[in-house]
Amino acid sequence: MLVVCILLAGMIASRAAESEVELLNRANTALNAKDWPAAKKLFRQHTSAAPTNWLYLQGLADATGAQGKYPDAIAGYDKAIPLALATKDEKARWAAGAMLTQEGLFYLRQNKFAQGVSAFTKATQHA
Repeated sequence: MLVVCILLAGMIASRAAESEVELLNRANTALNAKDWPAAKKLFRQHTSAAPTNWLYLQGLADATGAQGKYPDAIAGYDKAIPLALATKDEKARWAAGAMLTQEGLFYLRQNKFAQGVSAFTKATQHA
């Protein structure tokens, strides 16, 4: 009986992981297709399930910024950047630099030049 329970639990966990991967693929596909509302919705689902995953927060911020909601996108990047840097991973460090660069662009689009320069300067520390 215990073996059956363990096998069932493993199958359920495997299906949950598959659906998470499928959802992430759909979110990235929507982002690449510039379907910002769909991408935002899908990344929001991810972030509600895993609120400390920097990759999901970055995707949500990317979709939000692409819709012209710059302050919300910047706030999203501000959540994602420290989480990415905390992983001590090379890919995450580069992603933090990219997010800071995007923040800088979003600040410039709002005519907030000092904040834009600050974000660009910080980005150079992670490139």
